[in-house]
Amino acid sequence: MNEYIIYTTEGRTIAPNEHVEVENCQVLGCTRGNNSEEATDNLLKNNPWIAEAGFDKSEFIVKQIVSNEKIQTMEFQIEILESNSRVETVYAKTKEDAIAMVRNQYENGEIVLTDDNSYVNVSFRTL
Repeated sequence: MNEYIIYTTEGRTIAPNEHVEVENCQVLGCTRGNNSEEATDNLLKNNPWIAEAGFDKSEFIVKQIVSNEKIQTMEFQIEILESNSRVETVYAKTKEDAIAMVRNQYENGEIVLTDDNSYVNVSFRTL
């Protein structure tokens, strides 16, 4: 599930110096969802004051937040072709950690590469 920040240019906010008009945005909240639409629905469900205040959902600006935790977690898809094919997913903080995990599986006999057409293919992508 992804984290999103939702804000709008609707409404007015007041600057600390009330005599100066400032155009800016209002943050309505942060929420989670599988996509921006689900996140928006979750925000509205958990914060009924937003609709009561008259904010228009079609005016929302929804941006996915990438936190340090999310950046540090990567998903590694490992395809191991032996006599039969299998695909595993490994979670690690670095590519080197993922490779070390595969190496340990090989050294512990969990991965057996015996003939010329056996190989391990690792593809890297962030979650």
